[in-house]
Amino acid sequence: MLKMMIVDDEEIERRALRMMIERYVPEVSVVGEAENGRLAVELAMELQPDLMTMDIKMPGCDGIEAVSLLHERLPAVKFIMVSAFDEFEYARRVMKYGVREYLVKPCKKEHIVNAVRSVVSDIDSEQRERNRIGELRRQAEQADAVLEAEHVAALLADRMPVGEPGHWRRLAGITDAREGAAIVVSVAGNGAGWTEADRRRAYEWIRSRIKRQIRSLVGPMTGLHVPVLAFPDETVPDGAGGGLSMRSRLVRSVRAFLLLGERELPDRKLAVGIGRAGAADRELVQSYYEALAASQVPHASGYGFFEDMPVLPDDVYPYPRESEEQLLRAVRRGDAEEAAAAFERYMDELLSMTRYDLERVKYDLQKLFAEPVRLLREHGLEARWPNALPALRDEHELRRHAASQLRMLTERLREWYADEHRGSIERAKAYLAERFDRELSLEETAEFVGLNPHYFSKLFHESCGVTFIDYLTGLRIEKAKELLADPKQILKDISLRVGYRDPNYFSRVFKKTVGVSPSEFRCALSVPSG
Repeated sequence: MLKMMIVDDEEIERRALRMMIERYVPEVSVVGEAENGRLAVELAMELQPDLMTMDIKMPGCDGIEAVSLLHERLPAVKFIMVSAFDEFEYARRVMKYGVREYLVKPCKKEHIVNAVRSVVSDIDSEQRERNRIGELRRQAEQADAVLEAEHVAALLADRMPVGEPGHWRRLAGITDAREGAAIVVSVAGNGAGWTEADRRRAYEWIRSRIKRQIRSLVGPMTGLHVPVLAFPDETVPDGAGGGLSMRSRLVRSVRAFLLLGERELPDRKLAVGIGRAGAADRELVQSYYEALAASQVPHASGYGFFEDMPVLPDDVYPYPRESEEQLLRAVRRGDAEEAAAAFERYMDELLSMTRYDLERVKYDLQKLFAEPVRLLREHGLEARWPNALPALRDEHELRRHAASQLRMLTERLREWYADEHRGSIERAKAYLAERFDRELSLEETAEFVGLNPHYFSKLFHESCGVTFIDYLTGLRIEKAKELLADPKQILKDISLRVGYRDPNYFSRVFKKTVGVSPSEFRCALSVPSG
């Protein structure tokens, strides 16, 4: 029902008008009366009417002045002006304030009723038009949200159509070179008892609130996780004239989002994982998997960065590292059958160690797949992440899907190795990476790949840019550097672990390659920077 106010300095006029409206225009409710313009403005600000009848000639603040003030403060209100003077100048002065009707006293009943009904019709038409435009805007926003979510899903699944990179970033006002980071918002619980409507409401709330806090592209809800590509504003000041770091900007936005969640979703516990920053699509995909891992680790603050996640020892975080290494060795060689068998052993141990905690298993599988995906991409091959893992809820489905994805990646490597020259060198490099801690010769490696030693030496140098012995030495020295960072490792043991039986010879080779002795290198590591 529409609300109406009557403004006239004569009480009898107000009563008569009220009676006519209540009897002949029942869709309008008279909510207030005022005897002058000043009171009319005050009361209208309180009652927020849809239309008002306004006498022009009143003591103090007259009708024209009152209408001008109200038009500025309540521009949606419609006015019917009433005057004892049929003068064009009065009509002209008030029409610019949105006055719809001008009545001259004394007014016939039918003129008043028709004038009010005409204004009511105008208000109804405007409301229908606003509703129509609002519905079109809502539909457009929904379509944009669906397309945006599909874009994010395609990017994270590495199935972006040709010509699409950067398209949605530009539509969202984000430049191609702008640095961002992936965020994963997870809803605590297993979703048991959730209806599709529950899931949709949770997703729509997360999407709208996260966009309120940060410029972003929001992907679809998978399981109980929502992926977000966040691009914090670069001009946020830190209070000291400088700009906040990417990390600080993300923390500020995520904290505000989680506070909203506590107030508006008290029955849903939200957690946020944040990956490392990057600008390229590939870096954002990697950031997503880091954010997914970080979102699955409990944090007192409700959010956590992947870069802050501790590397826990096996006695605190049981993990089948030996089985994982056997599996990855088979994958690196492109041996699909051996990799499949190794994966079954790995999964058996992983499920047992995690006590069949599927969320933990998914998290560990995401980390496992990072190595074969990285390897294929380094060789210039297409490699898709197993994007469906987070949504799987059954141990057998999880095992079957992960095994299928791993076989696909391994067979891609095997096909790549099938090229005679390239494959021989890559298989030789994989062989060296597995056995650099032993005594190795060029002849033994050439025999492994089935090539004449002389031809293999020439081919290796041409392909790698270094000689066979220099490449092997590089592998050993890099591993030695890694071991020297651990003060518990003694030099003699390090020498043996990187393939040198004579510690003195190892020290000479290390110093020739690095420029300092192993002891000096270790001392330099222990000196605090800055």
